Amino acid sequence: MLEKIIREGLTRGFQTVEVYSEKNRSSIYEDFTDYHAQHHQKNNHAVVRAFKDRGEPVGFKISDPFPSFESFQDAFFRVYTVDHPADREPNAAGLLPESVRNIKIRIHDPGYPRRGEEFFKDLRELAFETVLKYPRLNLNKISFKKTEKKIYLFNSRGLRAKYKKTLFHLTLNLNCRRKSISLAEVKTHCDLLSLEKMILRGHRLLTSLTDKPAPFSSHCNFIFTPHASITLLRTFSPWFKVGTPHQIRNIPFPSTLSILDNPYLDHEPGSVPFDDEGIQHEAKFLIQKGRPANKIANLTDGLYRQIPSTGNGFRSNGLIFPQTTFTNLYINPTTLPLKHLLDSSHRGLFVTTLKPVYLRDGHYYFLAFGYVYHKGELKEPAHFTLKTSLNSYLLSILKISRGLTFRHEGFNVGSPYILSRGEFLSRNFFGV
Repeated sequence: MLEKIIREGLTRGFQTVEVYSEKNRSSIYEDFTDYHAQHHQKNNHAVVRAFKDRGEPVGFKISDPFPSFESFQDAFFRVYTVDHPADREPNAAGLLPESVRNIKIRIHDPGYPRRGEEFFKDLRELAFETVLKYPRLNLNKISFKKTEKKIYLFNSRGLRAKYKKTLFHLTLNLNCRRKSISLAEVKTHCDLLSLEKMILRGHRLLTSLTDKPAPFSSHCNFIFTPHASITLLRTFSPWFKVGTPHQIRNIPFPSTLSILDNPYLDHEPGSVPFDDEGIQHEAKFLIQKGRPANKIANLTDGLYRQIPSTGNGFRSNGLIFPQTTFTNLYINPTTLPLKHLLDSSHRGLFVTTLKPVYLRDGHYYFLAFGYVYHKGELKEPAHFTLKTSLNSYLLSILKISRGLTFRHEGFNVGSPYILSRGEFLSRNFFGV
């Protein structure tokens, strides 16, 4: 079918044709307090991008359980009449790859068919048993979704490539003392989901939600948990794309700091053997030992700025043309244990949650929750307002721990624990 689509596009007068096809099947199992449900669905869609010798490409998307060849013929007829006479700039057609290397990444769980209704029943029972260990903690909802994706990418330059991936989503809604929180974890292999750790983290987050202000009236250090640090890195991720108006200062940041985008990590949901344009690229240092290094790009963005694609062209949210998107974006860990970070800073604020509030004059403001820590132990919960920018945040970093935690929301972002130098600005108002 994909071969016929390519031949049809060439027959219609296009110089180069690319077809991206995605087939996926999903099952969702949910348990509320008094309601159980399960849903099963299959989706099949194909996205065509067609180039003439010059100018912007045209494209279309067809979604149907069984799309007919006639629907592609009709779509080619419609898009061929789309023309931009004033736009005769070179396009990225000649940069499309002719082949891909065979790269083996562990992103498909062969046990996918076995993770069904009985598995969810056992998971639900384990969740209720685990919640009982924490006084006043309740489980409002548990949801488990499994998805298997099969990706095919063909183009008229000879590329014939495919891969498959599984994704397992576990979502919990917990409450404690009239406070509630939703937690989500996404893994490519079901056995990597950790229900007990999710509930422990949820309990720690809920008990950190307080009205008590931070008991500091001077500068103090911060330890950002991986999930708080992930919020900051996700907020500042546009700085690492080509063409962004945001600028990273060309100054030496702490030498312990390295930030990467790596598509070849085993077991991570952002991993792929090639992007949606067929480009393959090794891990990219965006900041290497404190020095700004690279920015990510897809073929089109790279063409406009005369740099090669970094293998970061992906179609998301139903878009026809690939956008520049991260795979696995993360801060590189070191060998230091968390205890070393706690002991070396004596006293400060252990930040568990950051909620963006607003942006003003290039600085982001967050509502922060966490705990006071003293002599390596967590003490009373506290909340405060945090002000920061990308450059000031990176300059404030003192130490980075070992270990790496990822969170997948649109794209995959990871971080260890981060020890940073904090600045007292006014009552219950701090900056890094």
